[in-house]
Amino acid sequence: MILPNLNLCQQAFILSHESNYLGNDDAKGLPLVLAIQLAEHLNKAVFPNLGGKWSLVWGPVVYAPLGVPANVMYVAANPDRSAYFVAIAGTNFNALLSDVILEDNCVVGAIPFAQAFPSLGGCNAPSGFDTPHISQGTQIGVNNLLSMVDNLTQKSLVDFLCSLGSTGSKTLIFNGHSLGGALAPTLALALATSKGTKFSTSNWGNVFVLPTAGPTPGDANFAKLFQQVFPPVSLGLEQDYFAWNQNIWNSLDAVPHAWVTSMIAEIPSLYPAPWTTGQTGVPPQPMPSGLEKQIDGAIGSSLLFGINAFSPFTQLPNIQVKGSFNEQIPITGKDSDALSAAFMAQVGYQHIDAYAKFFSVHGLVSSNAQEGLRQRTEGMMAAMKRMAEKPKRRAAMENLVQHLGKKVRQSE
Repeated sequence: MILPNLNLCQQAFILSHESNYLGNDDAKGLPLVLAIQLAEHLNKAVFPNLGGKWSLVWGPVVYAPLGVPANVMYVAANPDRSAYFVAIAGTNFNALLSDVILEDNCVVGAIPFAQAFPSLGGCNAPSGFDTPHISQGTQIGVNNLLSMVDNLTQKSLVDFLCSLGSTGSKTLIFNGHSLGGALAPTLALALATSKGTKFSTSNWGNVFVLPTAGPTPGDANFAKLFQQVFPPVSLGLEQDYFAWNQNIWNSLDAVPHAWVTSMIAEIPSLYPAPWTTGQTGVPPQPMPSGLEKQIDGAIGSSLLFGINAFSPFTQLPNIQVKGSFNEQIPITGKDSDALSAAFMAQVGYQHIDAYAKFFSVHGLVSSNAQEGLRQRTEGMMAAMKRMAEKPKRRAAMENLVQHLGKKVRQSE
């Protein structure tokens, strides 16, 4: 096999992609057993494709409440150990805890960034900043990552990174895809601004972040702080999305449209569908009620976050890559369920397969990791729907959420 000459962005994308290897329904068990499974996969099926002798230097560590992997993270080093990659999986919404987090708290709860991570002793913000806020789901996900301890080194990620010697010329990269694309920049910024740790970006030659397909983790003040600490960097290649410190996202991917209110409202019209393009002289069909509830609930929750944070969700610095509709996955069907399933199939392609093609690594990513990401995506979208289908004990909030969401969507 002739290996391609991969740049750092391509390597980082592959590593973050493969961190989702445990995302499928069959991946269940004790955290240590799951971590061993991922380590074997990386050593046998991933590292050989990167060229040279790559190594796992921390982790993998798996947070698996009730035996279902919710968060996964590991650190890989390239052959000469000039670059370290912190690969972060997206939250698995098949996990009960994550499901509860997303349904009840992920978006509506707005957490002041400075107080979000007690184990770091709080986080500093440069003078002149209004209070940055992140979603409660992002806060909990990053705190899960910060609490992880590697079974071999018995160190947390922070302790491990601080224990490395002679890092002044080395590169550290935080990378994650999908919900990992929200957790990776938040974790990197939390460490870079932490008050109570010895971690400092100045101890490294470079510290970069590569979030891909990430939903928005916080408000405008958070985005502003991230850009100041991690200014955009280009690799200077023909493809402008080979770049650092910017969320790289496909214009036809539904996931990065969350959680900016106006962008969520665009999701139903991303693709040609019976509710967007009727036949000549025939009005479009109604949108499937399940999808409508999904969108209205997500919009309403986004608006409520803005109320609680006194500032709306705002995208991180980002690069939008123009996507192409996959004609082999038409959105057709005889009933609402079939239409919704076809819509989700297109969402899955745009959120997963399209990125591997953008980065020209589609022949190097594993099918198991692809399927894990697909199931994580379906779980996220289903949980967005459930936010608009609460039991009676939250009927008042449900009505407000749906009312707000419908008003925004109708104004688009």
